[in-house]
Amino acid sequence: MIDIQFNMFCMSILYGAGMGISYDVIRIFRRIVKTNGFFVGLEDLLFWIVWAFVTIDGIHIYNSGELRIYVFLGILIGFLIYRYTIGWVARKIMHYILCARKKHPQKDK
Repeated sequence: MIDIQFNMFCMSILYGAGMGISYDVIRIFRRIVKTNGFFVGLEDLLFWIVWAFVTIDGIHIYNSGELRIYVFLGILIGFLIYRYTIGWVARKIMHYILCARKKHPQKDK
């Protein structure tokens, strides 16, 4: 029983990190392609719908569909670990690349 709960906790940490990664991808997309408020809201809605299904499916597979507080804590911990470690570095790198791209746009041949 403890092994199953520990595995689900570890998977929920990965889900939280995955949420952070995928949201950063959306943020990068928004910097490249300017969209209005309607599409920003639509992107956010789709993000949460997709991750709700992924999370529910993971809970069903790894925890027999039982909702436990440690699952949600694991998601939060995974997101925060990503956000303040790798995510911080990834955002800085993407910001640098995007700024360099704006300063030196590629010419069509």
